[in-house]
Amino acid sequence: WCLWSLSAVDCVSSAPVILDPNTANQWLVLSDDLTSVRNSRNKQLLPDNPEIFDYYPCVLGSEGFNLGTHCWDVEVKASLKWSLGVTTASNQRKGCDFYTTEVWGVQYGLTTLFGFPVEQDLECVRVDLDYDRGTVSFSDPVTNTHLHTFTTTFTDTVLPFFWISAFSSLRILQSS
Repeated sequence: WCLWSLSAVDCVSSAPVILDPNTANQWLVLSDDLTSVRNSRNKQLLPDNPEIFDYYPCVLGSEGFNLGTHCWDVEVKASLKWSLGVTTASNQRKGCDFYTTEVWGVQYGLTTLFGFPVEQDLECVRVDLDYDRGTVSFSDPVTNTHLHTFTTTFTDTVLPFFWISAFSSLRILQSS
């Protein structure tokens, strides 16, 4: 279980984060409520949609942010390797250039750098986005431990992103 700490009360979000099936890589299977994703390593036949990730096992959140503060918790305990955070809506999804620019994220269990490396084996990761101040912070809401903060100047809409290894799953937890 990931528990919402008091810091979550400071978060203002217009809607809960849900996944965008139009962006999901062919290896990924989304839950009916669009809050969970698993990498089945069972290739699905998908239309050649320009929004789909064709190289990385990624999926984006369905709603972009271009102002305000937003936060969401991601349960990662059922994933051996993962990367998550935010990226610009205009970032390249085709081919292997996605991680070369405009990605602010943390990763676990990966040798290639797909974000700031987290050493701890976590149950959950909290993402705190403050678009206006240009910060994306990551923390462990179970122990209330800060993991990393990126500071930048956002000029484009940003979307949550999720990368997931084979035979693993991630779940976005909604506030109660």
